[in-house]
Amino acid sequence: MPGLTGKPGIRYEDGLYHAAAKDIIARIRRLPEKTDSVMIVGHNPGLQEAVLELASAGAPKRLRQIAEKFPTLALAELSTDVEHWRDLRHGAAQLVDLTIPAEFED
Repeated sequence: MPGLTGKPGIRYEDGLYHAAAKDIIARIRRLPEKTDSVMIVGHNPGLQEAVLELASAGAPKRLRQIAEKFPTLALAELSTDVEHWRDLRHGAAQLVDLTIPAEFED
């Protein structure tokens, strides 16, 4: 929260939790144009497949890791330069970072 500007809008959409990748991506494509960023919290296999569908570049080792396993509580950060959410397509994003909680255990 400290890194965010303003108060973020939070919307719970039960249908996303176990959604297929195509449904997750379809929902992102319907985001309002004024939306600068979005965080999707969901469940596999849909979330893993959506990340792999959207990310065509960036961190090839991490992309292979996601393809093998997208563990519980993993966070994939994607970036895209599409002008409109509705234009989001296969490979239109880049994997910026992958955070896996198990990598931080002592």
